[in-house]
Amino acid sequence: MEFKQKRACIVYSIIALFMALVYSYKDAIWVNEQYAMYFKRGDTSTPIYLILIYSALFVIFIVAMAKLCENRAYFLYGSILFLTIVFYFSKMLLEDGLYSAITSPTTPLVYLMSLAVFVGMDDGIWNAVRRNLPILIIAYICLLGYEYITLVARYGVVVVGNSSLIYYYVSLFWCSVVYLTDRILRDDGIGLTQAFLIGFNVIFAVIINSRSWIIQSCLVGIAIYLLGTTRHNVRIKILRVILLVLTGYLIVRLLQSYFSNNLIFLSDKLGRDSRSHQYADIAGASSFLGWVFGNGASAVYYDSTQGYISNIDNQYVFIAFHYGIVVLLQWLAPQVKTLLSIMKSRSIKWIAMLPIVCWLMALGGLSVFNVVYCDVKQLVIMLYMGHILSLNDHGGYANE
Repeated sequence: MEFKQKRACIVYSIIALFMALVYSYKDAIWVNEQYAMYFKRGDTSTPIYLILIYSALFVIFIVAMAKLCENRAYFLYGSILFLTIVFYFSKMLLEDGLYSAITSPTTPLVYLMSLAVFVGMDDGIWNAVRRNLPILIIAYICLLGYEYITLVARYGVVVVGNSSLIYYYVSLFWCSVVYLTDRILRDDGIGLTQAFLIGFNVIFAVIINSRSWIIQSCLVGIAIYLLGTTRHNVRIKILRVILLVLTGYLIVRLLQSYFSNNLIFLSDKLGRDSRSHQYADIAGASSFLGWVFGNGASAVYYDSTQGYISNIDNQYVFIAFHYGIVVLLQWLAPQVKTLLSIMKSRSIKWIAMLPIVCWLMALGGLSVFNVVYCDVKQLVIMLYMGHILSLNDHGGYANE
């Protein structure tokens, strides 16, 4: 496959996954049940949605195979992962049927996205991704603005649970953190436009009343802004700290003036613990062998507040519960390898760890609705990790 075709394939995958998410909310319905109010996505099993998702995954797999064949260790990893996923997908077919195996957003096939790490090691492909990140970010900002106005006009409140707002925001966040970190790695610096993006992420995290994403967006904002200057004298550092404090103050004042209800609702949530009990509940729902090899895609456990459910925010626990530590470790292996390569490298700035550390914390349950799907967020993060591995192999950028 020619280089330009590879690049076009990955761009297509990003566009297809972006369109799939937007399309899935075309006929979304607001559901008000005993335990929660949430949106039920309307089009996650239609032919159009499935074609967008699986064509993107297929293209990524084909491009990844071309890269895997260049290295014996990579090929061995890819082969083991592929055979493992095929086994669990076949098991799901037999236990739950073809319809569930194909339409489930957490089908074992989504973990093949890990192979995108090897795709990101192609510098030409990463350059194409880099050029498209600002377009993605602008698109998500526009979608968030439109959906916010629409939801408030229709329901009078911002409905977060499973709504388009939270999924657009999560995608925007990961595109943003990768984009901002990449600018620092290339010594492009953080200007007014990038500062606006940081502020937007913080403000919208408050608007959607998410404690976890406020923490993530603030951590990213502080790290990026303070380390984002290409001039490293003490005077500039002090000036940026002062500007950061002033920006934080302006954001708080803005929220108090225009989103006071959101701040009140958020303050009520700060001291509330609504998820710790899930760990005790799910721990007793599986045997030791169940944690090692999985309990099946349709396995459920009894949540003491919601009844029988299959999900949990902590994706490490979720994957291990359904598919076992066997799948979890294989899926995590390239991510851990990337993190360790940065820590050992003297040629890559440590700021390169920021998206990966944030990603691993989010998977651990810090951030809600950060589920491992076949979507833009996972693809962008995996491509970024591949790019970092490539930098490590080629000497990277000079460290500070």
